[in-house]
Amino acid sequence: PSSTPQPEMVEPVRAGATRAFRGRAGDAHAAAAGSAAAAQAEPSSPPGLAPQPEVREQRWFNVEIEDHAPDKPLAAGEWYTLAIDVDVRQRTSALAVSKVAVEEDLLFTEGVDEVQLTIQLDSEDFEISERTRPLRVPRIGPSRGKARFDLSPLREGRSTIKATIHKDGNFIQQMEITLAVGQSVPRAVEVKSVGRPPSAANVLRHRDVGLSLQPAADGYDCVVWGAVSSRARLKIQPAHLASAIDAVRQELLKLIMNEDGNGDYIFQTGIDIPTDQREVALTTLARAGSRLFQQIFFGPAAGADSKAVGDFLRRMANDDTRLKLQIIAESAPIPWSLLYVGDASAGAKLSWDNFLGMRHVIEQIPLQTTLSVSDATIPSDRPDLAVSINLNSGIDAQMGVTVVADQQSFWDRTRTNRKRVQVVPRTTAADLVKALASGETKDQILYFYCHAEAAGLNDPGGPDKSCLVLSDAKVTLGDLNLDAPTSTQLRGNPLVFINACESAELSPAFYDGFVPYFMAKGARGVVGTECKTPALFAAQWAKRFFEEFLGGEVLGETFLKLRREFLDVHGNPLGLLYAVHCDGDTQIAPAL
Repeated sequence: PSSTPQPEMVEPVRAGATRAFRGRAGDAHAAAAGSAAAAQAEPSSPPGLAPQPEVREQRWFNVEIEDHAPDKPLAAGEWYTLAIDVDVRQRTSALAVSKVAVEEDLLFTEGVDEVQLTIQLDSEDFEISERTRPLRVPRIGPSRGKARFDLSPLREGRSTIKATIHKDGNFIQQMEITLAVGQSVPRAVEVKSVGRPPSAANVLRHRDVGLSLQPAADGYDCVVWGAVSSRARLKIQPAHLASAIDAVRQELLKLIMNEDGNGDYIFQTGIDIPTDQREVALTTLARAGSRLFQQIFFGPAAGADSKAVGDFLRRMANDDTRLKLQIIAESAPIPWSLLYVGDASAGAKLSWDNFLGMRHVIEQIPLQTTLSVSDATIPSDRPDLAVSINLNSGIDAQMGVTVVADQQSFWDRTRTNRKRVQVVPRTTAADLVKALASGETKDQILYFYCHAEAAGLNDPGGPDKSCLVLSDAKVTLGDLNLDAPTSTQLRGNPLVFINACESAELSPAFYDGFVPYFMAKGARGVVGTECKTPALFAAQWAKRFFEEFLGGEVLGETFLKLRREFLDVHGNPLGLLYAVHCDGDTQIAPAL
């Protein structure tokens, strides 16, 4: 069979580790440690004291080539059976092991003792006879059986298999396993694991389409799961992708700075957009979004596999069904909501419905090696909901408006009218850094209304110079990493909302630095703007968002609802500028 990946469509990655095993000695040592941990007895409670919480046993993904010694290389052209299961120990027969993270407070819902995961294998180094298999995982203990795959190496050398694990189309975990093929190849087996713990699988809801992107030598490795499964190499270099995204941003900035016949900046001075300006916006955004979609999937170097994925997404997005689309990405800050999947050529009939973000629920989840939060619920009754508002109070004086004062009044009313909401205001850089440096900060919603600036690799100081601008000073990413390091976790696991207004220096690259920082600090996710957003619109969007979200509405559905509301009621499409870097099912419970 050819070694070129083919555009095959069949049928579906948050906490983990990277680990290398060299022969049986390393495996035996790890297995002994794992067995010892599993054998520890649960301590009994002293007389008169309440029983201690159940101690959850550590579990492991074990990857084996059945009937084949783990220290023996594979042979090109031969067929093998690869088996993946979950066990309470690291077995000496395993050629690769990945730790399964389990959180003590994350339990299966009442009455559910088992979940079924789907394991999907993808590789351009192996022929795989059947790419998806089920794996049943109980509440505790080993899995019920194994997920088995027949595969054959296509060539000698270091060869990689990517195993993506999902439940009902919702990403759980991904393992990248590198094996030796051929006698002359070094035999170290490497496994890199990223994702979320399988113990969270029961709280995850259905997704229609899932897609992961990871940098590769000649572009991005793309894995698709859900109604179909596929793998493709997107042959666009990171610098080229960044340039293409920046071109979209420039079109957005031109739109926001567009003047009407009277010289007024329509998008900056009001929420309601006249019909003629709305048509200008549709043409501008459709052509920019269509061009970016074309560059990602149909560029000059695109292969049949890349085009097949692009065609699949276009078909799915143009169907009458509203999709829940999940994007798992590493260093690919694509503004997915702005992608236009219809015909945007000269003379074509344009429609707002052809933007992904105007018809579908989109969540962008950062691919990472640790994740503190798997549950999508923000509790509001332990004993209350802790909100901090981090503001640049100078915006009002700078612009001659009252948007900051209006938001402070909104939160004062919210604190009065919605019981159990506690609000902490901050306006200085020192107060923000102090809060982020403390392990006692209990913010569950960390809201910013301020300026923000993005810095890239080629800018003086590099990405560390990206910053949030509060009333008195800038807080750079470099400052935060030094003065409020990620080793100190945020106790409240907050949803971070960065409402960056009038920030000409903001770009999607901003989130390449701040999203990983906040997620590593224990945040459940980050939402915010893709580029400069008019101050008035940003304030109105936040007000409507929190009215819905505090009332118990689901995050992803709320963003879609508000995009349509601002477009249909006000003719304003700027809701497309907001992105959800978070589980779209996140919601406050009980509602307030």
